[in-house]
Amino acid sequence: MYAGDAPLESVKEILRTLVIAYEHLTLSELRVLAELEVDLDSADPGATEDSIVLDYIRDCGPLLRTYEAAGGDGDGRWATRVTFIHNLARDALLSPDLRQRIGLAPDAGDTEVK
Repeated sequence: MYAGDAPLESVKEILRTLVIAYEHLTLSELRVLAELEVDLDSADPGATEDSIVLDYIRDCGPLLRTYEAAGGDGDGRWATRVTFIHNLARDALLSPDLRQRIGLAPDAGDTEVK
């Protein structure tokens, strides 16, 4: 289910997930890791899981960007990946004040997600 204007907790979860991710995530990886709710039955006709996840990403504002890249499994398919618009955006979210705002542990050395 998604009708635009993602709840604040979903936006925070997307940001937390991307901050701690080692690589740029595909849309399906982000959906699973951030536990985004995707209900195609209540979505607009023609909506796909990827289009719903893209709507969630748009709700994160100008912090994120998507791009197409070859899949890492060697099958030649392309996948949409998500990352921060710039490394400075990720670094800013790791500052002590913003870490707390998005729900990351306040201790800079602690990577536990709360």
